[in-house]
Amino acid sequence: MSVSRSGNDKQNIIMWLDHRAHAEAAIINASSDDVLKNFGGKISLEMQPGKLMWLKRNLSKENWTRAQHFFDLPDFLHFRATDQLDRSLCSSVCKICYRSSEDRQGWDENFWAKFDLSDLMENNSEKLGTLVRKPFSTSDKDLLNKQAADELGLLPGIHVGSPLIDAYAGALGGLACKSPIADTQLSERLVIVAG
Repeated sequence: MSVSRSGNDKQNIIMWLDHRAHAEAAIINASSDDVLKNFGGKISLEMQPGKLMWLKRNLSKENWTRAQHFFDLPDFLHFRATDQLDRSLCSSVCKICYRSSEDRQGWDENFWAKFDLSDLMENNSEKLGTLVRKPFSTSDKDLLNKQAADELGLLPGIHVGSPLIDAYAGALGGLACKSPIADTQLSERLVIVAG
């Protein structure tokens, strides 16, 4: 699927910093939907719900309908590396409004329906991700495929970890690194991640 009005299928990426969906994000925020409580009451322009709403409003119906999957970048990279369509809980919660509280888990069909996006819930939410996995969960299918291995100059079959969005990956890397002070406890560390 193309995200361009030209219909060129090679133009299938919207950058995080693309702010065309300003009006759509404002509509979503004005709804005061319960899902927004997870984000301090409003979503960012850089999250996917507004961008998805913009795409549906601005692309041809045919182009929108033939889209098979929508990914956040870390999940797309995982897909390219492993051919797996599952999504990470990290990306899904932080960027696509997936609910992960103990009392409400999953894609909220009422939320998406409010913005004429209920078709994203079809086929068990296949376009957004049917299987959403917690960080550090492993699968015997999380193996580097041949195409990705060839492109990266690696061997196929290497285990590929669960994806995280950039700030979370940075925090994990900063907190997990070996301290130059051997006796430093994790509770005594500070990591500042700036995007």
